[in-house]
Amino acid sequence: MKHIIVILALCAIVNGGVRKEIFGELSGVYPAGDYFVTGTIYVLRGKTLHFEAGSRLYFEQFSGVTVFGTLILEGSDEQPVTLTSAQKLPERRQTPESFDWNGVELNADAVLMNAENTIITHSVFGFNIKSHQTPVSLTNVQFDNIGYASVVRDGKIVTLLPEKPYSNQWNISSGD
Repeated sequence: MKHIIVILALCAIVNGGVRKEIFGELSGVYPAGDYFVTGTIYVLRGKTLHFEAGSRLYFEQFSGVTVFGTLILEGSDEQPVTLTSAQKLPERRQTPESFDWNGVELNADAVLMNAENTIITHSVFGFNIKSHQTPVSLTNVQFDNIGYASVVRDGKIVTLLPEKPYSNQWNISSGD
């Protein structure tokens, strides 16, 4: 009987608004909250996926974000957007490691990515930007325990200072 109660309690946590399970083709605005990512998230061409300040995404192994459209990660100083391993969930009782999840991949035809006050931990890549032409704005992005590279742009690793927030812009016009 105790096992059934524990399982029901965990289902209530995941589905009852405390932590939402997400995966697949996503778009729209996601408010602050906890999101359990059980498979790869795809942002399709012509679509925008926007996570607001205070959003925390916990990624299962082999999951990540693949962007063909626009990705906005809009954290604040007080409430960053956090992308991390599902191993960080309190009920997991496992130590998160680098390579726990895939990271964020911007397809060569991705429209735009804007990450502000964002934390990425325990992934293969932080951002794998497939083309040097993709418009990207990174402001105060922090990386920790990344397996391969925090930022790769057009197949080349971008050198970052250890333990320092990273900011850079590529192909962002000043008129926007």
